[in-house]
Amino acid sequence: MNDLFALFYEKFYYETDFSLEMFDRFLYQKYAVIAIISAAVFSLVFYFLLDRPRFAKIGLWFILLTVASFVSAAYLYNDCKSIMEQQNLVFPSEAYFGVAIGSFVLTLFIFFILSLFLRKLSKNLSRTPF
Repeated sequence: MNDLFALFYEKFYYETDFSLEMFDRFLYQKYAVIAIISAAVFSLVFYFLLDRPRFAKIGLWFILLTVASFVSAAYLYNDCKSIMEQQNLVFPSEAYFGVAIGSFVLTLFIFFILSLFLRKLSKNLSRTPF
């Protein structure tokens, strides 16, 4: 599983030492799971907790999509940086930012896919976002 997520995240940033540390500590897998959870929680909130006609707006869907993606990316950036600093490993901010962008994109994708399925289960939001 770590291999699959490493392939994805390394598309956004690859530097041998940094990527090996991320891989050896199973951080790629950890952050992918966080992205999946973040997308699932925010999409469930939209389609089930906010299941009212007044919330059937693409703007609110987009806001929750963006918030879920930023939460996932911010968690990755801060957690990864603190883990590496605890081990006295120094990497440039671009390394953390690159994989945070990967987490942002992964969360966007998963939220979008979940929206395709969850909207069918919602009574009032079945046409949002499309």
